[in-house]
Amino acid sequence: MVESINEPNLRVNDLVINNTWDVHKMNHLIGENLTREVVNSVGSLQQAQDTMIWLPDKNGLFSSKSAWDIIRMKFQKLDWSCWIWNKWIPKKVAICIWKATFNCLPVDVQIRKCGIPLVSCCNCCHGGHEEDLEHVINKGDFVMEVWKRVYAELGIHFIALQGWKERAQGLFNRASWHSQIGILYSMIPIVVIWQLWRRRYRARMEGTSESFSLVVGNIMYWLNHIASNVNKVKRLSCVDRALLSRFGVKIVELKKCSA
Repeated sequence: MVESINEPNLRVNDLVINNTWDVHKMNHLIGENLTREVVNSVGSLQQAQDTMIWLPDKNGLFSSKSAWDIIRMKFQKLDWSCWIWNKWIPKKVAICIWKATFNCLPVDVQIRKCGIPLVSCCNCCHGGHEEDLEHVINKGDFVMEVWKRVYAELGIHFIALQGWKERAQGLFNRASWHSQIGILYSMIPIVVIWQLWRRRYRARMEGTSESFSLVVGNIMYWLNHIASNVNKVKRLSCVDRALLSRFGVKIVELKKCSA
């Protein structure tokens, strides 16, 4: 490698004579070995117009999509986006969780921020708490009992002081593509939060209050329904079998490794 050349104003065109490389001058500047490498790699010069290459795209062609990708404001990448957007999670469920992640679900506190005055009262407590997202999907009296039941089924210690994102992250940390129980762990926070929001929606819009047993039953049904789309896995232990049976999930066959 050549660290520097004592001709800062030198241009590539200065090394070309009659459409051929000035090998003598290049030997003096960068040595014979590098000169030979340049000549062999670049090849013979051609009389042709310059071509503009759009570097942000692999094919070198400009597109409005790639230009927008450069100038648009981007949020920090979400670690568990792959667990939300995949072939097993229905789109309506994924959209609900995505809105929750970016605090876009229309709870009373968010509506107030839009300048719409209203008296806030949640539908998950007897006392009528102010409705914010954390309360609706994680901290409300009814909601806490649902989470406790799910954690009890998983055999995991329930921590009441966790925020909803911290609770979801803890379950996503146990998730894995290689085992059925690992995939189930990824589905649990998504399905639970979706069902809790669905219950809130029905209570607010339809005047229907779903019971604890109905919500838990719906969670178990959807976990079973979504998990039934998993075809093959690589790992399956006795503990996994017991836990999958507890959730009523059909156990799939191990993926055979090719010899």
